[in-house]
Amino acid sequence: MKRILLIHLDTSSIEAVIAVLLMASVCSCGQTEVSLVPQQTAIGFAPSDAASSRGVVTDVTALKEFYVYGLKNSNTLFNKQQVAKGSDAWTYSPIKYWDTASGVTYTFGAVAGVTAGQLSTLSASTITVSNIPQWQEVNDDAQDFLVSNVYSNQPLSVFSGGTVHFNFTHQLAYLQVKAQKVSTSGGTTDTDKYAITGITLKKNLPTTDAKRTFTLQLTDGAMAWCEAGTAGADKELFSIGSGGSKTLDSTPTDITSWLIAPFTCTDTEMQVTYTQNGKPKTSTISLNDKLQLSGFEGNHKYVITLKVGATLVNAEVLEIQGWTQENEVDDPVYNW
Repeated sequence: MKRILLIHLDTSSIEAVIAVLLMASVCSCGQTEVSLVPQQTAIGFAPSDAASSRGVVTDVTALKEFYVYGLKNSNTLFNKQQVAKGSDAWTYSPIKYWDTASGVTYTFGAVAGVTAGQLSTLSASTITVSNIPQWQEVNDDAQDFLVSNVYSNQPLSVFSGGTVHFNFTHQLAYLQVKAQKVSTSGGTTDTDKYAITGITLKKNLPTTDAKRTFTLQLTDGAMAWCEAGTAGADKELFSIGSGGSKTLDSTPTDITSWLIAPFTCTDTEMQVTYTQNGKPKTSTISLNDKLQLSGFEGNHKYVITLKVGATLVNAEVLEIQGWTQENEVDDPVYNW
């Protein structure tokens, strides 16, 4: 019976080839056939474990899939390739292999938190991601959106062990509104009862039901948002109908949280309705003048704290930071 022996070799190793030929010469003719198969390294993909790879869920292990685009010497190699998390590794199919020839370079980029239907095919090194919701209240149904770093025209030597590690960052802004009651000289005491009943953003907002388009130029990593339409209707962030009033304490209470596609705003106001001992009141705060916000930037978390007294005494931006850097245990979004 003829036996076929497949031996994987590094084709650059002359000694190994000679050794195989010697092996073939001592085998019985017609009984063993030796076939030389060049050894190849598969192209692997995985998310980085860096903090900026975290999604709304703070652990990178929550990421279940992402989509890869890749070029080999400016020719398309991967086009909206889904990479899924298996039991012990990240996998895709069909597997492709590195080209070790001199002068070969690769370009890679990836997106996560979106569906295949929202992604374009690679055209002129450009990726388009469409139908990103402008407004999403943070809950289990919210859709995250992350984009990886881009490796542009890099040789194989850059990718340790043949694996491309993507470092993902958010493209959406995270807005969290808190409120607390404060004692003031205007007649508020510690025993007064306060509750937030509504929060609405007004003036020069993107259309309430707008869907945004995002483009990524793969060869240089340049990213851009396309703002949808003109200024639209007011946006209600919180109301009695959506969750009931929120009773305030002397320490900040979480009122509402939103994921927002980046946009700039002019003369935008936050209108707050609340009650003092059951009596309804309204106060309006300018995002530009009072809070010094000209808009919402992707990959940033904005925490606005309302300080409520006999009138709404004050509002402040408690923090603006890269929101992937902090645990979001109050508002998990298990959308991956």
